[in-house]
Amino acid sequence: MSTLKQKKAIVNVVENRGNVSKAMKDAGYADATAKNPKNLTDSKAWEEIMDEYWPDNKLAEVGKEGLEATRTISAMTGTKANGGTVDFVDVPDFDARHKFFATITKLKDKIPVTKTDVTSKGEKISSIFADKEVLSDLSDNNSDKETS
Repeated sequence: MSTLKQKKAIVNVVENRGNVSKAMKDAGYADATAKNPKNLTDSKAWEEIMDEYWPDNKLAEVGKEGLEATRTISAMTGTKANGGTVDFVDVPDFDARHKFFATITKLKDKIPVTKTDVTSKGEKISSIFADKEVLSDLSDNNSDKETS
């Protein structure tokens, strides 16, 4: 069950065009709390309201429309600049389509952000470079590449 403050903040998110921190401040949250929007977006209340107002079937419907977005452009027909007609043609609006996709997946947290360490093998970067053998190996490898 959501609190009154959570409900106010969630309503404010829509009014603030997605600015969760500002929405939280406007709802009465302390600045320190509002600086971490996950305090709201990771709450059970957020999940319940998202499911109530933006169920998956509604997102799918809106998403389908957005992923088919077009824009109208003008095009001249004919071979001479002043000898043809102006036609208006609908073309795919890839920028709008991308924004629909990104917003919907972010809103529903369907694409979690994960970071994978592919360079330091789990060690702190400072500890790797503190090891003179590693630095020496790196410089040896770079000089090998330059000479080959």
